[in-house]
Amino acid sequence: MSEHAVSFEAANSRISSDISGPLTDMPDGATLNAQLTNTCLPAGERTNKMPIFISGVRDTRAFLAWLRASCPGGLTAQLKSEKLMVVPLTVDGFRAAVSALRSFDGREGVSFHTFTLPEDRCLRLLVKNLARSMPESVVREELESLNIRVQGVTQLRSGLREQDPAKNRPPTSHFIVSVARGPEVSKVRSLTELCGLRVSVE
Repeated sequence: MSEHAVSFEAANSRISSDISGPLTDMPDGATLNAQLTNTCLPAGERTNKMPIFISGVRDTRAFLAWLRASCPGGLTAQLKSEKLMVVPLTVDGFRAAVSALRSFDGREGVSFHTFTLPEDRCLRLLVKNLARSMPESVVREELESLNIRVQGVTQLRSGLREQDPAKNRPPTSHFIVSVARGPEVSKVRSLTELCGLRVSVE
């Protein structure tokens, strides 16, 4: 038996104390807030309003008991149009719930979708005038050596959008650097030199 199956079975055994009443027959829009939320958030925890939409759940009670055990800070749940809408109360709880759902996604017909937290959304900056032959990995390593945490580095290539995608388009000297919103943006914007070359950032 897998580790997930053990945790799910353990959650199932706690249903009588965690949640009361059948949830699979609840009317659309019914909520589970009272059963699944904590009355007080831990000190320093940031609240979350980002929902997670889950479909394909057959045993709603057992599934929520399992998810609740993976989600610090509690959560609210609501049935909407045959989908389960879950809102973890804290940002840390949201990340933990998404991580738990990724380990479960696709199994037993369960799938989910959600959105990126505002603080995790990246900003893309154009770094110009690097060498055309510069590998993306070298640019990334150079940025990280300057204590700039990047989410991605992509070299732009020349050519029209309508060009045959099977043909290799020549690289340009411009790179897109993706970083999280916040201090990393200012660090990249302030660059005047990178990889031994003078650059400009837009």
